[in-house]
Amino acid sequence: RTYGIALSALLIPLNAPPAILWLLRAAIILITLAVAYFGDRTLTGPKIALLVAASLIVSPYSGALTLVVVVALGVIPLMITRPAIGYTLYALYTLPVFFFWRLPVPVQDTIWGGLLLIGWGVLAALLGKPLLDKANREPGDLDQNASHATRRC
Repeated sequence: RTYGIALSALLIPLNAPPAILWLLRAAIILITLAVAYFGDRTLTGPKIALLVAASLIVSPYSGALTLVVVVALGVIPLMITRPAIGYTLYALYTLPVFFFWRLPVPVQDTIWGGLLLIGWGVLAALLGKPLLDKANREPGDLDQNASHATRRC
């Protein structure tokens, strides 16, 4: 058995075919790149955490201690900007330290890997929401930037 919190290690107990692993990896990479590239072009802590979380998920191996980067750059800023989401994620990341330390390593890795996927999903949803809002806008709606440009003229 391969230990770790990467997607490849999480799918081993499920006996998933390699094609499923590659499809999930491709989806995670494409979603992450779309959010990072088509969203706000500034490099913020949550966006860095999204990129790091995606790289940990799709890598061949990643250990549970690497989650510290995701918590430090993505979750802690959310505790300030979106307290309900930030504190919930923080609790999810810290509670296993106190309650699951006696579990076998494979079970711990599965829990940490699941939490990494949850964190990536939350960050992708929060950072990608403006993109979805922009895509769902009616053709007649004014873009904020267009209305600012009109006012300046």
